[in-house]
Amino acid sequence: MKHLGIDKYYHYCVGQIIFTCCYVVGLSWVISLTVVAVIAAAKEIYDKVSGKGTPEVLDFIATVVGTLIPLLLLYKDTLATGVDTLIPLLLLFRYTL
Repeated sequence: MKHLGIDKYYHYCVGQIIFTCCYVVGLSWVISLTVVAVIAAAKEIYDKVSGKGTPEVLDFIATVVGTLIPLLLLYKDTLATGVDTLIPLLLLFRYTL
């Protein structure tokens, strides 16, 4: 990640965190991904309008790409075997908060 810079890494991590939090509180993966995309776009628009940051398309992309790891973890069992074993664990975690 060094060649992309620390800023893109932060965007990537924030995308993962937002997606995971949305999913754990009960939103579907589609809505969670949409929330990440909307927040990422809003942040870049804010950067442009306010002049307080540097709006970059790559920041938006890095944030949205951050959802890929949680998505793959959620659906790796489904994709491989057709049986999703991670969802019950997430639901258990959700109800123990």
